[in-house]
Amino acid sequence: MWILLIAVVGIIIFFVIRSGKLRGISKSFYDNEAAEIAKRRYARGEISKEEFEEIMRNLGKISDV
Repeated sequence: MWILLIAVVGIIIFFVIRSGKLRGISKSFYDNEAAEIAKRRYARGEISKEEFEEIMRNLGKISDV
């Protein structure tokens, strides 16, 4: 009985993940969204230049010089 329940949950998780990929939702979408949020916070003065650059480095948007 438990094996059947685990199998059903696994199948549901598989299809949820697969449907997200089919809709074009990817890691790059979330990285771009995070970068935009960081840009807005920096522009409003909520974070320092160093914090902004660290966020962008973590997202792979800029490299260490």
